[in-house]
Amino acid sequence: MAKRTKVNKSQMIRDALAANPRKSPSEISGILKGQGLVVKPQYVSTIKGNWKKARRRSRGLAMRGTARRTSAPADSSFGAFGAALEFVKAAGGIEAAKSVLATIEEISSVVR
Repeated sequence: MAKRTKVNKSQMIRDALAANPRKSPSEISGILKGQGLVVKPQYVSTIKGNWKKARRRSRGLAMRGTARRTSAPADSSFGAFGAALEFVKAAGGIEAAKSVLATIEEISSVVR
């Protein structure tokens, strides 16, 4: 069985990439070689790709709870449908949305 080293190569590569974001994998490999860690540029490239993918994934999960804009223009029939759907979601359901609309209708009849 291979003896485990105390050095986390992947973390050292991520640290070097964070410190030098514009460097190529070959240059990062050279920087790490100067620190006593011998890694191939291909391995650096793999770690860089996985690191970026994980960052994209975490950003996507963070956006999941927020409201997203619809891509349809406001003047299209789907734009009104999307706005209505967002209203129902914001109200907490169809019954709550009906209640809000009824209240608005009562207020508008009194104001006239």
